[in-house]
Amino acid sequence: IKLVEKNANLELQRLKQSNDKKLVELDDLTNILELISIPKRIECYDISHIQGSDAVASQVVFIDGIPSRQDYRKYKIKSTNIKLGHSDDFESMSEVITRRFRRWARFKEEGGDINEISNKALSVLDDNNLDDWPDLVVIDGGKGQLSAVLSALQEMNLDQNINLISLAKKKEEVFIPNVKQPLETEPNQPGMLLLRRLRDEAHRFAITFHRQK
Repeated sequence: IKLVEKNANLELQRLKQSNDKKLVELDDLTNILELISIPKRIECYDISHIQGSDAVASQVVFIDGIPSRQDYRKYKIKSTNIKLGHSDDFESMSEVITRRFRRWARFKEEGGDINEISNKALSVLDDNNLDDWPDLVVIDGGKGQLSAVLSALQEMNLDQNINLISLAKKKEEVFIPNVKQPLETEPNQPGMLLLRRLRDEAHRFAITFHRQK
């Protein structure tokens, strides 16, 4: 019994330390992006293909800084413009975001208040299944990918409702809409570590699906 109690206490301490780390990362990310509140649900999107062939996209979800694999989604790019010998990550990303938020755009167009329900858990019986609004959307890519996604959201009249950023691989820079220069960040600050972990998971999930396809 003493051994069981000792092991249980050690595991409890490990979980507490892990939770404290996640809170520090989320708090730092909130400060970096100057968000009103700590983002609970964060989504990240990535595109994977080989010279345009078998193009796919991934959507990974972190809730409270922890991967929520039951909320991951895979997309097959449907555009006929994307094919062997012709890749277009901008168009692919725009397509995925449009498909992801189309029902939300329809809800808003019909007079729904996104701000009112975005933080509420709706019933699974809800016809539109509007219970998955993200507090932050992260795009794997630079200013080009970010602009493509922003244009798609503008067409759906959702650009003012979504916190949107992109994370560029080359220099690990964070970009926000309508600002040319990246945000000032340190590579190893907690918020950036969280963003990179999120981006790497989206990349892994996209590549895995692409290989399967």
